[in-house]
Amino acid sequence: MYTRQLSKLIIYSLSVILSFNVYLDGDSTEDDSSGFFQQVVDNTKGELKASYFSNFDQDPRGDDKNFGHIDLKLNYKQDISDNVFLNVVGRFREDTANRTRETFGFVEDSDRPYLATIDELVFRYSGEKIEWSVGKQLFTWGVADTFRPTDQINPSDYTDLPTSEKLAVPAITLFHSHEKVDIQGVIIPAFTPTRLPGSDNRWGPDQSGLAAGFAPLFGGVTPNLDFSRREIPDKKLDTLQGGIRLTSSSLISGWDLGLTWYTGYDPIGVYRANIIPGVTPTVEMIQVFSEFQEFGASFSTTLKGAVVYGEGAFHITKDNLQEDSYFEYVLGFNYTNYDILSSVFEEIRFIVEYAGESVFDERTDNQTYFDTGQYLRPFQNSILWGIIFKHNIDTEFTFGGAYNINDGDALISPQLSHKLQNGMKIITGFDIFTGNDDSFFGRWDNNDRFSLTVEYLF
Repeated sequence: MYTRQLSKLIIYSLSVILSFNVYLDGDSTEDDSSGFFQQVVDNTKGELKASYFSNFDQDPRGDDKNFGHIDLKLNYKQDISDNVFLNVVGRFREDTANRTRETFGFVEDSDRPYLATIDELVFRYSGEKIEWSVGKQLFTWGVADTFRPTDQINPSDYTDLPTSEKLAVPAITLFHSHEKVDIQGVIIPAFTPTRLPGSDNRWGPDQSGLAAGFAPLFGGVTPNLDFSRREIPDKKLDTLQGGIRLTSSSLISGWDLGLTWYTGYDPIGVYRANIIPGVTPTVEMIQVFSEFQEFGASFSTTLKGAVVYGEGAFHITKDNLQEDSYFEYVLGFNYTNYDILSSVFEEIRFIVEYAGESVFDERTDNQTYFDTGQYLRPFQNSILWGIIFKHNIDTEFTFGGAYNINDGDALISPQLSHKLQNGMKIITGFDIFTGNDDSFFGRWDNNDRFSLTVEYLF
C-alpha cells in the first residue's frame, strides 16, 4: 500500500517538474492565462528530495531495516507591492514506513507528518525601520552553530531523529530597528507540539523498561502502556505564547549581543500517568506540556580569525511537579582555514561546542509525572563538533558528532555530498550510535545506518 503511495508521489513530483520545464521552454505570451501561469512559474522554486536509509540491525518492534522517503517542496514568492511580500512553501511527502498521515493540516499538531501541508505562509510588510509579518513562520534565535538554548519558538519533528527539523508556527511578528538596538516581538496564538516518534517507530520511546518500572504497583504484573493521548493547550487568550528579542552589533564595538524572553508551553512536555484497572492493567502515558518562562542572553565576537560565541537560558517551569527549572548554556567557536592540505581542500571549517546544564530547582518527587526520556534536554555535559572539508564548490566531506561526557555515549556522523551539473546533489553518509542502553545515544545502538539522498533543485 505505502509503496504504491510512494510511487504515486514520485510520479506526481516528476510531473510537476516536467510541466514547469516544458512550459518554460514554450511560448507563453499568447493570452492572459498563459502569462499568469508563467508568472507563477517564474516566482516558484522547487526541491525534490528522495532518501534511502538502511539500518544495520533489525528493530525489536519490527520496524523495517530499510526505509524510503520522498519530499517535494514548492516555494512561491511574490512582491505584492513595494512594501508587501508573500512567501508560501507547499510540501508533499510520503514514505515506506507508514509515518505519514493522508490528510492536510495548517497547524502542525498531528502526531505524524502530513502527506500535504503548508510549511510556511508569510505576509510581510517592510518599511524603513519597521517590519510586520503574519502567518506560519520559522524563527532562529541564538548564535550557536549546533545547539541553541535560546531558540525556543519552533518545535521540531523527531519522527526520524537524525534528520529532525523545525516545524513552523502561526505567529504575528513585529521587528523594529533602532540606532543601537533591534527589537523583535513575537505572538503565537496556537500551540504546536514537538512531533515525537510513535511506538511503532524505531526512534520511539523505550516501552519495555518503563512498563517494568510500573510492575511493583500491580503485584509484579507488567502493565500495557498507551502513548496515544496528548493534552494540547486550548487556543485561548490565556494560552497565548510569545517573546521578545533584543539584539545589537554596535553597543560594544566588535560584539554581537542578544537578550531574549519567552513564555509558553514546552513543546516536548512530560508524561502524566493515568492507571486503567484490568486483568492486565493499562497505564496511559498522557503527554502534557509544561508552562514555562525563559530568560536568555547571547554573544558573538571574532578572535584571531575565529568566531567565538556563547548563549545561555534560564528555563523556569511554572509547575514544579511536572519539570525541573534549569539553566542550560553553550560555548563554542568556528574557524575556517585555507592553508591546511590546500592542495586537496579549498577550505576546512572547524566547529566545536561545549553544552552544559545546571538544575536550580528540581522537580518535586512524585508518581504522577515522568520524563519524555530520550528527547528532553540531551546535552547536559557534552562536546559537539563538526569539521567540513570543502574540496571545491561542488564537493565536501563533513565529519560531525556529539559526545556526552557523563554517560560516555556518542553519535558519529560522516557525510559526503557532491553537486552534479544538472542541478542534482547526492549526499551519502552514516549515523553511528554508541553507549550504554540507558544513555541518550546508546539507547539507539541498534539504529546505526547508512543513508543516500538525491536532491534536485528546479
